Amino acid sequence: MPSDFDANAAQDDGIQTLPADAQDLYHTLAREGAAWRASAEPESARVNQRLQARIMQLSAEHPSEVRQMTSASRIAQPLVTVSAPRERDQLDRRDQRAGDHAARTPAHFVSARRWVTTGATLAVVIAFLAVLSLATHQPSDSTRQGVTGTSHTGAAAAGWTDLTRLDNSASFSANDPTAIAPSDPQVVYETMAQGMQQQQPASMRATSNGGATWRTLPLPVPANHIGTMGVGVSPNNAQTVFLSLIDTTSSDCPANRLDASGEGAGNGQFCRLQFTSMDGGAHWTTTNLPLAGGSHPGLLTASINSGLAGPFQSATVRVQGQRLFAGFLCTDFSCTRLVTSSDGGRSWSFTDQGMLAGGAANVCDYTSSATGSTLYAVTTASACSFNQQTPLTLWTSVDAGGAWAKVTQLATPNDRGMVLTQNSATGAALLYMGLPRTTSMATDKMGDKYPVFSQAPSDVRVSVDSGTTWQQAPTAGIPSGHAVFLQVGLLGALRDGSVVVDVIPSAGNGNGMDADNFSGSDLYAWRPGDAAWQKLTSVPSEIDGLLITPAQSGAADTFYAVLVNRSGTGTTFAVIKQDIAR
Repeated sequence: MPSDFDANAAQDDGIQTLPADAQDLYHTLAREGAAWRASAEPESARVNQRLQARIMQLSAEHPSEVRQMTSASRIAQPLVTVSAPRERDQLDRRDQRAGDHAARTPAHFVSARRWVTTGATLAVVIAFLAVLSLATHQPSDSTRQGVTGTSHTGAAAAGWTDLTRLDNSASFSANDPTAIAPSDPQVVYETMAQGMQQQQPASMRATSNGGATWRTLPLPVPANHIGTMGVGVSPNNAQTVFLSLIDTTSSDCPANRLDASGEGAGNGQFCRLQFTSMDGGAHWTTTNLPLAGGSHPGLLTASINSGLAGPFQSATVRVQGQRLFAGFLCTDFSCTRLVTSSDGGRSWSFTDQGMLAGGAANVCDYTSSATGSTLYAVTTASACSFNQQTPLTLWTSVDAGGAWAKVTQLATPNDRGMVLTQNSATGAALLYMGLPRTTSMATDKMGDKYPVFSQAPSDVRVSVDSGTTWQQAPTAGIPSGHAVFLQVGLLGALRDGSVVVDVIPSAGNGNGMDADNFSGSDLYAWRPGDAAWQKLTSVPSEIDGLLITPAQSGAADTFYAVLVNRSGTGTTFAVIKQDIAR
């Protein structure tokens, strides 16, 4: 969730210390801000995601520098959930790599490029981020051809019902999307934070009848102390809510959560806080989370390295019977872990010790069976980052995380989501993963390498033997010139066991991670035994989340799609609904 910076002060304090090519890059970013506003792409959010991954990598190499400096150079965001990793690498490649370098931590500048001193680099980083922030947050009347200017367009949403009572115009930069309760889609939560620099009161509302009536919810800290917010809902209980926020007032913050930055109110210190409500947001308590390494606080989060296995904020927490599972992100970005709750979300404990003892450093992704006690997790021996291209290991547990066993090293270092479901025809367990191949390593204008990913339907793979062997999905059924948009991960599964993906026109440059679905996309489904993918429906504009639930009767599944409009005009978040039979 990006915030604004003071561009002029930061520029005066550091830009001249850069070499000529870097100064040129900076001024190009500034000059092209208007074009970026026209394209309505969330550059700052994407910079934030790759910066967080970079921080995790650097924490091991330069721990003292990272602790002291990174908080001032990163764009603040309380949770890496729906709005985070799934957007990584969506930029066109030039702007993407420029944004990547704009967000380098000081430790990376010193160790890799050695351009400037640490202090000067800090100013440069803030200046770069200033341009990105301006490019993202200043609205423009111009629109990019092919980009939907509003969240949905009636006639374009053929087959869908517009749930206009759930529309929300809060800033996408300061709020996670509308959160629909998986166990009762009539229950919906929306946050309305104003941004880190605005110092305007935030608010939160909820409905229990699909938007017919709304109630304003109390907040756990003063409303004008909140810069950004995001909410997730327990899949088991629509009244159990997990709220993350950035508090811009240091007096509200525990000592071990204080973060220093030039972007907060008052003395420039802020903190990331996590709260839980067991009564639909009427009352809040601090989420009872363990400390990593004995001292590092964390936040609930979805998987880090994938497309989040479904981009819905509600998917932050997954359910297995009465047990809950969630990712755990250290607030200093030094670790990602796996936690579980057996009391409905009141308290949490680590359930990944067996993997860490077996050589894993971070848990990047996970999924659980709906019943029983089977878990799968993906780990790495370093940080969960695509650019590092480090091997990923698949693990399984048959006792809800009590003991873990290595299954295999994954075929690629690029995990874009994992879904565990069951074939309704055969009863067989189906483990799906999005595993795009690295087709090459390219070099950006700064001389750094980055991976180029494949974009084929066959990048979706399935295992029917607990991950031991894998079958690639067919290419048949997907139109020529189209690609599976694994940027948002695997969107979920139908009741018959089919996996659902987002399909968009190919980027044309061989890298599916550079594409977008701003102007609409198609949803396709496939399961083992099918010779081809089957089109389910079209989505009229950029899809920011998808919730799939069984329809009340018949053989259909009900799709709730949250659409996001990044143009700066019109409704920001909109919800549409459709029953789809397969």
